[in-house]
Amino acid sequence: MNIVAIAQSDQVKTTVKKVADDLQNSKVSVLDGRLAEAMEKSASWQRADVIIVEMHLNQETDRAAFTDLVRKARGSVIVTADDAKVEDVRWLMRNDVSDFLPHPLSEAELANSLTSVAKQTSEVGGTEHAHAVILAVLAASKGLGAATVACQTAIRIREQAAKTDSVCLVDLDFQFGKVSTHLDVEGRLDIAEISNAPSRLDESFLSSLVVKHPSKIDVLAPIERLSLWENVTSEAVCRLMEIVAHAYDYVIVNMPPYWASWTSEILRGVDAVNIVFQVNVESIRHTRLLIDTIFENGGGQVPMFLHANRFKKKFLWFGVNMKDVEKALGREISFYVPDNPTIVTDSINRGVPLKEVKPGSDVEKAISDAADEILASIRQGRGAVAA
Repeated sequence: MNIVAIAQSDQVKTTVKKVADDLQNSKVSVLDGRLAEAMEKSASWQRADVIIVEMHLNQETDRAAFTDLVRKARGSVIVTADDAKVEDVRWLMRNDVSDFLPHPLSEAELANSLTSVAKQTSEVGGTEHAHAVILAVLAASKGLGAATVACQTAIRIREQAAKTDSVCLVDLDFQFGKVSTHLDVEGRLDIAEISNAPSRLDESFLSSLVVKHPSKIDVLAPIERLSLWENVTSEAVCRLMEIVAHAYDYVIVNMPPYWASWTSEILRGVDAVNIVFQVNVESIRHTRLLIDTIFENGGGQVPMFLHANRFKKKFLWFGVNMKDVEKALGREISFYVPDNPTIVTDSINRGVPLKEVKPGSDVEKAISDAADEILASIRQGRGAVAA
């Protein structure tokens, strides 16, 4: 059980660590400081099984931060406070708190609460799906090849994952999504309908929206209809990703090539971000802007990989200095994918994976090797949780 505690007082920190150490198969990390500040410093609480929160219920800043936390957290939330009144506890319960424990925090009460949470999780199917590995693929503008990278990455992860693991490719570009075309599948997701009633979405409903691809990945793609952005709510998109993250072991997300109201929320909850760009002035400038925007919106803690797509060796012959490109981007380039328009275009036109056009092509190998490296990095960061 992965436990994250957000606390200020030494008494709470000490009690949490002692109780967690006594529990089997558990690990704990403590984020020090006030609730809002700690949430900004690290996104680890978003992937925890249990979040233990020390808060001041009489302060609006803590209440606002807590509302944000319970909306984005995947795990159960336990609150401890020394100023709780009856109406405060009722407010917590309305916000889906698993348990409330008064100050000073009792070791016995915390142990009982954690045991109860673990039992409840086991009864609804265990925690394996709460630990979905989520990789977001995005570009700063259209036409840079992000959808091709997302599709090939999902297929590669399916090839490398255990047979019992489930893999889902999600296309969140509700206006011009290309995943359904790239893989020749039907788009069934009507985000406008979900936005009208997000609470209707559960795993049963989700199963009616996904399409089984011959590569053995599930594909969740939008219907072929332009959706007005004002009709796409953050609540609906976050609810969708929450359900997908609990239903699958691996989730690859094709993000839209523009910043939506919910983009930052999705990116803060993923395990890694793969940014696809091309080596030209416009793409480099837009990509740097995207990177800066991610940091400005609290996504700086998420591992970020830069993916130079359609890279031509002649760039080097023509005097392009890749160190200068990296300096302009503010980060090192992680991967280079060669320019092979014949294979990629044929793959898109036929609606088949790259390997069905030409097995072992340079472009397929480059994207697959990148997927392997990103996955290994995520597993190293998450330890046994993702292994």
